[in-house]
Amino acid sequence: MKKIPILLTILSFISVTVHAATVSDDFNRADTANQDSLSDPNAIGTQYTIDQGSWRIKDDQLLCTDNGVMYENSLQTTNTGGSSFILTADVSAPGNTSADRTGGLVFNYQDSGNYNTVRIGVDTDAGSDASRIQFVTRLGDTNYFSEVYYFDGLVEGSLYTLQIESSLSATNEFTYTLFEQGTTTEIYSNLVTVTGSTLTDGYSGFARTGGGTVYYDNYSLTTVVPEARDSALLLGLLATGLVFMRLRSKGKRD
Repeated sequence: MKKIPILLTILSFISVTVHAATVSDDFNRADTANQDSLSDPNAIGTQYTIDQGSWRIKDDQLLCTDNGVMYENSLQTTNTGGSSFILTADVSAPGNTSADRTGGLVFNYQDSGNYNTVRIGVDTDAGSDASRIQFVTRLGDTNYFSEVYYFDGLVEGSLYTLQIESSLSATNEFTYTLFEQGTTTEIYSNLVTVTGSTLTDGYSGFARTGGGTVYYDNYSLTTVVPEARDSALLLGLLATGLVFMRLRSKGKRD
């Protein structure tokens, strides 16, 4: 009668544990000079790697004045095998008449030719539907647009909170949401499944295209990664338990 509880106790050790980790930055520190890929050390912080562009801290915010990417190098965005992440930061919406200026966040960043990004911008010459949000997967230096959505409401130069959350149950499935800065008021949200992509890890950070100055603030990345216990230890515990139950059963019969 007591075999099942004993076995359940042993099997409880086989359960998968979950490890959560978070990195964040509010950039509340002294102003820096412009930093680029040759800056060593990076005055913004050694936890950041500049792949392209010119970056600096000014007035407790990060800003970029040249096309490029800067990523956080201590924690990866993994979205496969039961792993997931939530990436959040405030991003300003740049604008111009050619509609090519964007500011956004990168994730699954491998190098300048391979990453995912969600970015926002304002076409100041468009009239209606001048605001836009784009989900772009870059593979082999080619951009693939999973979605481009046009709407009204973004103000050029204003900060908005952008959040990207990967799915626990599906690889390359992401929910991205744009909020009014520092609030839970949604401006736009959508679920995207990226097809044909092998980007399941890599780093997260900041991106800018097309010109103008983009500001960033309140960066945060939280990852959830399953951790299986040591298989040899588990097998040993299970074998020991089974032997114990057999001896216990034999002793009762005797």
